Amino acid sequence: MFALFSLQKNFIGYSDDIPEHINSTILKKEIPEDKRDLTKWRWDGDYDTGNMVSLIEKPYVITEKELQESLFKTIYEKYPIDLQLLNVIKQLYLLSHKSCNLLPEFNEMAKIIIHAVDLYEKQRKFYIDQNES
Repeated sequence: MFALFSLQKNFIGYSDDIPEHINSTILKKEIPEDKRDLTKWRWDGDYDTGNMVSLIEKPYVITEKELQESLFKTIYEKYPIDLQLLNVIKQLYLLSHKSCNLLPEFNEMAKIIIHAVDLYEKQRKFYIDQNES
């Protein structure tokens, strides 16, 4: 098992296998056999000064920034920002016809966006169908 680092010597993660084509873009240090259990050990520090430390002696402290990054990564993997915006626009547009009075500019923008997305979906389906035949 290896600890992996960027060329700027910042810790990236762990790997059991490193393909040859990646060797030029990362630095690596082999982790001693007795410190490979990542439930008990973790890398602490950078390439030059770091080493594996016991999670009992030095537990990992997660920062609020890391928690936020994890939150947004989870959301964006399933719903990229453009998809989020499209869904919000569609929903607001539907609501505006029931009870809400939204700005006319919003309704016009929403119509154009919804029409463009519908056209895209039709074109996409057409090309998929063409390639399957």
